[in-house]
Order: sequence, then C-alpha cells, then structure tokens
Amino acid sequence: MSASTNALGGEVMLQSQFAFGKNKNASEDGLEDKFNSFSVGAAYFYHFSKRTLMYTQAAWGTAGKALKHNTDDLRGWNATIGMTHTF
Repeated sequence: MSASTNALGGEVMLQSQFAFGKNKNASEDGLEDKFNSFSVGAAYFYHFSKRTLMYTQAAWGTAGKALKHNTDDLRGWNATIGMTHTF
C-alpha cells in the first residue's frame, strides 16, 4: 500500500507492506510454522528545477520469524539522501 501527495513544495510518499505466510520446512529447521513481516517507509522529493531533483527517504522493516534461526526477529532500517541532475 502506498500514497503520495504534494506538500512542502515537493512530493511526499508513504508506503507500507505486509506479508503473512507459513514456513514449509519449519519442522526440519526448528523454525516457527507461521510468520508475518512488514515494512514502512517515507520519501520526500523536491524539484529545484525541471532537471534537478533532491530526495530523501527512510524505511524500517522486519522479517518477523520468517528467517528466524537461533536469533531474535530480523529487522533493520535504512535512510538515503541524494540529488540528481539530468542533461
């Protein structure tokens, strides 16, 4: 699921993703039978001109017990900031 809107002179985007499943080999590897995972993120794009764009984004996600193997839930985050110019 995602959405975008014009705000603060640029474009704001939001996203989320959900997954529910079952590990087929759970009995062999000692994994949980069922799992759910999700991620959420946001991005902002600002056009300085027709050819120059600045962007930033951040996201967080977890694999839940989908990849659990002698550890806690697998989760992480990322962030980016950048600028593009087309010729």
